[in-house]
Amino acid sequence: MEKAEKKRLRNQYRQEQRLAAFDALPLPLDQLNAMFDMLDLMLREKGCDHTRRFTQTWLTERRHNLVAVFGWLDTVNGYCDCQVRTNVKQHVEEAAKAGA
Repeated sequence: MEKAEKKRLRNQYRQEQRLAAFDALPLPLDQLNAMFDMLDLMLREKGCDHTRRFTQTWLTERRHNLVAVFGWLDTVNGYCDCQVRTNVKQHVEEAAKAGA
């Protein structure tokens, strides 16, 4: 297999992975980005206590399905607020490239 073909297949696979990740997002991108902005602020002010208290409050105030969102967060290494801000945000940014 030629180098160009390998690159094309690798890029195709990467795009398919992004599309699958994008389709699995539990909330629209604008809502996820608003949540990340809130976490940036709250974690700067109060730090992380290794729970998802800020995430939970934000989701509850907006009447989002906690069970569904927390289940998804567990699959993308978002076990506390600081991990949601870093790991999950990075995952969402990569998934968003599917639509770019």
